[in-house]
Amino acid sequence: MIQLSVISTGILESEFEEKKVIHNIITTFKLSAEDAKKLLLKDAVIRKNVNRGFADKLVKQFSKFGLKVKIIENKSTEKKIENIILQPKLSNTPETKEAFEKLINGEFVQEKVNTNYRYSLLLALLVSLVAPIVYLSTIFALFYISVFYGHLLAENIENVSSIFLKILAVIVPYFIIMVLILFLLRPLFSRYPTPKYFEMKRADGPALFNLIDVMCEKMSVPFPEQICLDTSVNASAGAMYGYLSLRKKQLRLTIGLPLILGLNIREFSGILAHEFGHFSQSSAMKTYYIVNTINNWFFQRAYVQDTWDERLNTWSKKADWHIVGTLSIYGAQQTIKVARYIFMLLYKLNHRLTQYMSRAMEYDADSYGSRFVGSDQFEKTSITLRKLHYAADQADQINIASWNDDSLLANLPLATAKFAEQTSEEMLERIKREMQESKTLSMDSHPADNDRISHITQRNDPGIFVSEFPAKKLINHINQLCEAVTIDTYVRMGIRNPRKHMVANHRLIDRDDHKETLQLSYHTFFNRDYNNRFLNLSPLPDNKLTHHIQCMNEIRRLQPQFIEDFDTFTQQLQQINYASLAKAYLASHMYIEPKEFNIKSDNIRELEYEIGTLTSEMRMQQKQLFAFDQLFYHRIIFNKALLSEEKNQQLDILLKNLQDMYILESIIISLQQHIYVFNCLLNCDDELHEQIAPTINRLTDITLTDSHKAINEAKNINIVDEKFENLAEFIESWSGVLPTQKQTYQLDEHFDTAEKICKAIHYQYYWQFAEIAALCSHAERFNKISPLSFPTQTMD
Repeated sequence: MIQLSVISTGILESEFEEKKVIHNIITTFKLSAEDAKKLLLKDAVIRKNVNRGFADKLVKQFSKFGLKVKIIENKSTEKKIENIILQPKLSNTPETKEAFEKLINGEFVQEKVNTNYRYSLLLALLVSLVAPIVYLSTIFALFYISVFYGHLLAENIENVSSIFLKILAVIVPYFIIMVLILFLLRPLFSRYPTPKYFEMKRADGPALFNLIDVMCEKMSVPFPEQICLDTSVNASAGAMYGYLSLRKKQLRLTIGLPLILGLNIREFSGILAHEFGHFSQSSAMKTYYIVNTINNWFFQRAYVQDTWDERLNTWSKKADWHIVGTLSIYGAQQTIKVARYIFMLLYKLNHRLTQYMSRAMEYDADSYGSRFVGSDQFEKTSITLRKLHYAADQADQINIASWNDDSLLANLPLATAKFAEQTSEEMLERIKREMQESKTLSMDSHPADNDRISHITQRNDPGIFVSEFPAKKLINHINQLCEAVTIDTYVRMGIRNPRKHMVANHRLIDRDDHKETLQLSYHTFFNRDYNNRFLNLSPLPDNKLTHHIQCMNEIRRLQPQFIEDFDTFTQQLQQINYASLAKAYLASHMYIEPKEFNIKSDNIRELEYEIGTLTSEMRMQQKQLFAFDQLFYHRIIFNKALLSEEKNQQLDILLKNLQDMYILESIIISLQQHIYVFNCLLNCDDELHEQIAPTINRLTDITLTDSHKAINEAKNINIVDEKFENLAEFIESWSGVLPTQKQTYQLDEHFDTAEKICKAIHYQYYWQFAEIAALCSHAERFNKISPLSFPTQTMD
């Protein structure tokens, strides 16, 4: 798109005097007399980098003031000419209301609500009335049917000779109606948790509060009762306490700190103006609140399983019900299925129309931003927002990866803003392409970016606020505030005492970059065929390898067989788990079908023998994998000869740590088996818990013994982490201190601890092997030894 500039010709319209023209400019653009006079000079730049429609509007506007202006392409513009209106000079960042008022050029244009918006609002109102009528009518109809059926039953019951049919006629229909009424009434009495917000005080950012005050006054919208902050790339407007708050105009403005850090004041003000557009949508917000509440009722009834579903499922599995009870339960279940289907249709219809209304509200709110900062700003802001969204995902991924190291980013908003600044040209092109290809779907709450941009571009609003200093200057001590909001975010995520986990952003990002490099080396080293298994890193019994390339070729040759052997090994482990679960069921005196567990017998003694046989076969299969493991050991040893003395020592330490950790392999397999069986038992019906309790207690004793065994062995194993003296300390940083008796914890906490022990050990094994892989891959690359992904090499 060609960018244009609007330039003064210095020529006045014949019927205007100079004083009158200067007065018009001062009044409209809030300029000083000195700056207004500068616009009367030839070639003074009024506005840079605008589209054709916007430039034409400025020409007409200045023509009304009495000044002739012209439009030229930017390449013809002299850089030395000052853009007076777009960027008025500021001695410092504005903080007071008066300072912000000086930055606003003209009055905010109020517009009537368009027909499309009115139509969507009326349609949503009608639907919001129809839907609850259907909902409540169904409940009243059920009450009426129960009364009518009661009268009918009283008049005709004596004509039924069979006692069984009498019982059937009384119990089954009323049971079904009662369950259905309770099923339908439940959402009306549900209570949902109230979200917590981090409220910002005026003292934290008086300039931001003053900007908001000035904007609300200019735009004639309600002032927010509360301004809250979070770490999302978003801003939102909503009610303080529900529907009554909307009637009283008690509104909350929530601002994501990445917006303040990543946008300039003009972009940020455009987003605020959009939210204030929602503030002005009083009737729409009330309607939207009501319809969303109704949608939630329908969603709960259509999709969410509750205690009644669980209770009916449990009752239906009991084999000792009388046929009347069985029919009653089955009838209730089928009736609820029909009711769910009806409410699913109502929900989808209501939701579709609500989203139509939501999109109309977004278009209307977009017009507020356009009128305040200008239409030419919208596309630029949309691109910046996309960059921030991708950056936020990047920060989240670092946190997810770092949580394994007991670490979290200390400043989430700052990390997001920094990553957005570093957006590559390739990523920027991808963002623009995604925006151009985006489409608005019927279930979308917001229009697609390109539709919104097209809508705003057609408006060609000049805007009244054009300053572009960084938005972060609106808040005092921005970094401290960001860290406080980051802590609040972690607390709401359920992380206790997050401060002890928080690490300076640059340290964590550097660590993440290092891990990414290690992962790449790791996958290259194993040709992406490594699995989460402990390797037997020892010499081959009959080692005949004399050359590095010979070792690599042998690995390539055996790799297909290794993959096949490992699949067999994995299947054997899974079958042992199935058989162990079957044994646990039999030990709890529960009936099983052997075919379901792929076992030969439901006799517990025979099953124990079968498990022993399976375990022996698994160990034999494991030995077949040793040859492949030992080839990797020799590959590591060959690489030692290629490394410097310092790297050699580092490799020796890492290799010894991995060899020592191999002793934990059988314990880990045993623990994972116990965890699998426990989780399956835990999912049994509540009525069976007393029956399986002895089995779970025995399983807990075994798990506790294996857990202590793992910890004791880990005390003798070193790791390359200066924070921990040994592997045991690292494990306990993940799992907590292991209790000595099972009564110390709840039973499920024992198995949760055992699972954390397994994960902690695998985590250390993976990253220490990744360090070895990085050292070896570097040595092989430097010595031009092809990785495993390449064909067989010849030796020179």
